[in-house]
Amino acid sequence: MNLFRRLQAAVQAFRFAGQSKTAARSPRSDSDPFWMFPWGSSGRGGYRGGQLDRMSADWRPGTIGPNRMFAMDGKLLRERAWDLYLNNPWAKSAVESYVANVIECGIIPHRNHLENGEDWSKAWDRWGGLTAHSTREADLTGEQTIYGLQQTWLREILVGGGCLIHFVDRPRRSQRIPISLELIPEERFADHLQTVPGNPKTANRIHQGHEIDPATGRTVAYHVLKSHPNDLTHDPLATVRLARETCEYGYMKERTGQKRGTTLLKQALRWIWSLGYITDNELDASTLKSQWAYMITTATPSNDDNGVQSQDGYLTDLAGNKIDEHQSGMIWHGSPEDEIKGTGPNVPGGDAVTWVTLIQESIAIGANLSWQELTRNYGKANFSAARMTRGGDKKRFRPMQDFSICHFGNPTVERFDRAAVGALTPGFPSPTQYLQERDELLDAQDWQAPGWESPNPKDDATANHQRIADKLVSRTEIAGTEGRSWKKSRKLLESEQRELEDSGLAATAEPAPSSAPEETPEDSPEQQETE
Repeated sequence: MNLFRRLQAAVQAFRFAGQSKTAARSPRSDSDPFWMFPWGSSGRGGYRGGQLDRMSADWRPGTIGPNRMFAMDGKLLRERAWDLYLNNPWAKSAVESYVANVIECGIIPHRNHLENGEDWSKAWDRWGGLTAHSTREADLTGEQTIYGLQQTWLREILVGGGCLIHFVDRPRRSQRIPISLELIPEERFADHLQTVPGNPKTANRIHQGHEIDPATGRTVAYHVLKSHPNDLTHDPLATVRLARETCEYGYMKERTGQKRGTTLLKQALRWIWSLGYITDNELDASTLKSQWAYMITTATPSNDDNGVQSQDGYLTDLAGNKIDEHQSGMIWHGSPEDEIKGTGPNVPGGDAVTWVTLIQESIAIGANLSWQELTRNYGKANFSAARMTRGGDKKRFRPMQDFSICHFGNPTVERFDRAAVGALTPGFPSPTQYLQERDELLDAQDWQAPGWESPNPKDDATANHQRIADKLVSRTEIAGTEGRSWKKSRKLLESEQRELEDSGLAATAEPAPSSAPEETPEDSPEQQETE
């Protein structure tokens, strides 16, 4: 390959020798003796992005499949992503923006419209660790609530690329609803099994920890390590086979045939690292420069110690330390011609700020966020621009909420129902009745995802009132945009009204709906003085 590239470069050099850039890039003619070489001319017509010239002759990325790319770079990519999340504020900001807007305090299931809806919600809260007397049975380790598991699960997907939920059946004597969730990160997949021809018992091919049915291409089982690779007692060859029926693997599938997920930060990984490198250098330079307290100049050199340099060594001070190991508040005794020069400014210069902002914008685009959401800086745009930016971010958060419901919420609720029915939990149907009504119960499942407060609540409330009157939108849709349930609010209002009546307090009159805003509000200073 190297010999071929050298030959190619030699032919190009001979081809374009003595020509200007314009002539060198002009289309070939039929008399061109080098027309037979595909790298010798840009050609006519066609796709410019698929043609070769002097600049793009070596741009041949190939058609590597997603699974092959993961085998090549997946491990190091995941390690770098976690390192940036732990140490780089921009990477952490991008990930936590998704966690805060997609999960917030949890995507909450509701069955309030069913006869046993209230009993179901109480059992869910006890099992999920949301009540004072619960034991967090949802978590196999007993350390997190069900909504804490949601946050950890999404964070593992965003940074690590994926997360496997293992639904573990528990003994009925140990907990009321005998099922718990175990989150298995990407590091525990048995990647070394991708070289094995197949499972000896099933004859299925195993690829990167996935046991695949050759007839359909579906994953029928997952092969994971018994312990985390960093555990002291880790055995790299000890694996466990988990049937797919007991698991749910969550990852962002971007290409056909892809079996393993990659980090959300992959497009911006090098940019995030570079910005952190620039920031570290500037902070080090600022620290070095700020450690000097005073510069004392004298007309003649002092008879005692002149400067921090000692007589014993050129690179040590009077305390025996090296010159580059500065101590805070050091004082330099020097001659008038002496000077202390810092290695860099305390803050980046004016031209550097624009460059840093460009890097931040590129990171935001790579993470599929707005610059305002990444930096939490909403003061550099007007109200309309900020509102449009926020609306664009919502369109990216909502698909992630649906993804979380489909890959975490629905599988968890289904197994929770089966375990509760099997344990004959009060308030749940009998096993026979559950088998008959299972589809209806799951179809009646509602989810309350987090919403967002309106930046202009008064005008939006007026518009929503008009749309409800025109039957263009439902109360459920409006309340859902704010992360609330109007049915729950109605029950709370009715309960509040009863308490007011029982206590003898006068109920507050219902406010009349506000009228639509005028097209030209008279809020000029002259009109206000007239009123």
